[in-house]
Amino acid sequence: MNLLLSLILLTLSIALCYASNKHQRIFNKAVSKQWRTLSILLLGAGIGVTAQQLSWSATVFFCAMIVMLCCMLLPLLTLLKKSEADHVE
Repeated sequence: MNLLLSLILLTLSIALCYASNKHQRIFNKAVSKQWRTLSILLLGAGIGVTAQQLSWSATVFFCAMIVMLCCMLLPLLTLLKKSEADHVE
């Protein structure tokens, strides 16, 4: 259960960090940069929850793996978003 919670916290952290970037493609306008502070806090909470369940070396590997996967897959998921150019009649 703790690993699922840490997975959610880490994924939400990376999603908030991505959404606050000016080059993001999820929203029409990037969210405020103040959300990055919450993103860092969520990242720390995710690492803390993982450290309670796993050893330190496994914690580093698990958190690095989740962060890397989110950083790769989140921008790719924006390609699935339908744009108005896709609705050609």
